[in-house]
Amino acid sequence: MQLLRGLGLFVAITCLVWVGVLWHWQATQRDMSPQDILLYLGALPVTVFVLGVASAWALRGVSTRTATASARSDLPSAATSTPTSAEAGHDRVQLLLAHAVSGAGGTVDDVLQAAQAGAPRPVLDTELHDAQGLPVLVARVGEVDAASLAQELESLQAGLVGPASVAASLDDATFRALALLTTQLEPTIDALAAWPERLGRPAETLRHTAAAVRTRVRVLVAWPAGTSEAQRALLQAWLDTWLRTHAEGVVAPDAWLLHATTAGSGPELWLEADRLLAAMAREEQDDLVLLAACHSDLDAASIERLEEAGALFCATQPKGCIPGEGAAVLVLAGAHWPPAKADAPFAPHLHRAAIGRRDKAVDAAGRVGSELAQELLRQSLAAAGVEAGTLAGLASDADQHSARGPEMYGAMLAQLPDLDVGEDLCMAGQLSGRTGPVATLLTVAMAAQRCAQTQRPWAALSVADPHWRLALLARPAPAPAPHPATAATDQAVHDDKTAA
Repeated sequence: MQLLRGLGLFVAITCLVWVGVLWHWQATQRDMSPQDILLYLGALPVTVFVLGVASAWALRGVSTRTATASARSDLPSAATSTPTSAEAGHDRVQLLLAHAVSGAGGTVDDVLQAAQAGAPRPVLDTELHDAQGLPVLVARVGEVDAASLAQELESLQAGLVGPASVAASLDDATFRALALLTTQLEPTIDALAAWPERLGRPAETLRHTAAAVRTRVRVLVAWPAGTSEAQRALLQAWLDTWLRTHAEGVVAPDAWLLHATTAGSGPELWLEADRLLAAMAREEQDDLVLLAACHSDLDAASIERLEEAGALFCATQPKGCIPGEGAAVLVLAGAHWPPAKADAPFAPHLHRAAIGRRDKAVDAAGRVGSELAQELLRQSLAAAGVEAGTLAGLASDADQHSARGPEMYGAMLAQLPDLDVGEDLCMAGQLSGRTGPVATLLTVAMAAQRCAQTQRPWAALSVADPHWRLALLARPAPAPAPHPATAATDQAVHDDKTAA
């Protein structure tokens, strides 16, 4: 194909040169010698063709370097800056807990198994239809109790200062997303009961303990897309009340600390968490960071909005999104946070993420490059100090029908050439459908879970958002360093044996 294109270009250039030369000769009534014919009709077209090809190669090289430089400059400071000694504590954190649900499965393990088996696939929904009355292909979780949650929010709204219509303005899809979020918060709270001495001490006992400050649980949530500022404020108040009520006896009520966030995507949420971890490291605070996200497209209004925007997957839009829903909760802890049981291994460690934003949306018309994703993968490898050949696999939220797939494959082939696409890739985007910020958290959880199972490093690459991208590495926790007192005792025993 390249040869035919080159031949066609040469013929076109030759014709243009001949037309120009012959017209000039006729206009000037010049007598042509054999040397003129050979020079102007033979050598000149070849020279113009060679110069054109050389110029094209030069421009292509400049554009490639510019794209790479642009990709690097697009990375926020959290992805590119060299941490100071005060911030070094958050270069590696434990993924202490991870709970997630989507149309692909009810747990992270279920999603991994579905991704490896290639099933289940999104199905035609019996409740939702497009403008033509045809059923829509969706990735539905199943039965969700959203009605009781709607009543709970309305009751909460009645006791708050503000317009009474805020709770009523939330659509059915948002209530489904919130209900899914509660199903993931419940097992998270149950798991936090393993650290009662850090999280569950009553406030009055703090005055009689060596620790002056109890460990806090700092909460960052990416709410469903499209929620207004007033709606987010209501949801923040609801979550604060819900956590204090349902975690009673596990986490002290005043240990919860909710941070307001406007993150609309998973990478943006992770970027805010990175900044929070950096601030905690500077202040030497050993708090937990709980990241949560929820999303649902499964109501008539959401389907209508997607269809009006031309973003709904259908026969006329084969690259559109498949409506989905899900929720995810991750708990991050410092590298030295103790396991739930004394003899249990440490949780997988996550290295500092590389995060960047595409200038051109992945769904826009035209060619979609993978330069930014490649650069983020390269930076995540450098941040972890890991060679690409040592990775066991890659987890991603890319799908197989839009430009996200080629973008992910391009980055994988460029930066992780030793991985096998069929054996070493876990891709859940096609199974879960569109899950908004949940996709990034689920991707990180998948990579960490496979890391724990294989005891080898795994990479996570999130490309679900139209613009934002994230890459990070999960690796097994290193062997814990011996306690200073234990090390001194061992050294004394060794010295006694040597003296004897």
